[in-house]
Formats: sequence, C-alpha cells, structure tokens
Amino acid sequence: MGNGKTTYFCKKAACPSAEKLLSYQAASLSREQEARITSHLIECDFCCAELHLLSHSEQAEVGCTQIAEIPAHLRRLAETILAGYYFRDDFFSDMILEREDLSFTDA
Repeated sequence: MGNGKTTYFCKKAACPSAEKLLSYQAASLSREQEARITSHLIECDFCCAELHLLSHSEQAEVGCTQIAEIPAHLRRLAETILAGYYFRDDFFSDMILEREDLSFTDA
C-alpha cells in the first residue's frame, strides 16, 4: 500500500469513484478495469482506506438514498469558515472577550 512518498491524503481526479471501488470489491468489473484499479490501489493509500471503509459499511440499495439539506445555521458556519473569517487573528481575540467578558481587573 502506498509508495512511501509524502503526499496529501485525499481523493484525486485519477482515483476511481466509490461506485467503481464497490464494483471492484464485488468482482463485477472487466479484467482490464480490475487490473487498473488493482494497480491504482498499490499506489494510493486513500483509495485503499476508502475500499476498506466501504467493505465494512452497510450499503443502501441503489436509488434509496435521499439528499438532506444542510441546516441554515450549519451552512452559515461552513461558509464563514471557508471564507477564511475564522483564520483572522482578530476573530479569536474578539470571540474570547465576548464569551468570557474578561477585563484587566478580573485577573
């Protein structure tokens, strides 16, 4: 598993989809596709981990899944984080002062 190089642990464009990995696991691919995925798994720690996870999870029937809406407050939080507001220095200092209501006389 993996080639020992330092890389980011993430799915890349060249990685097979979860559906392809499930088909690989079920041995329902052509020999050519199976060989390609086997070769990919030798080099890709992420896909090895994903295949392991998929093999231990209960699979839903095709077409039975529903997409849930993200609650509005969680969507705002995610958008704020992705916009980078949380990474500004003044955010944390403002947040601490608001939550703790600290002053120099309290110390």
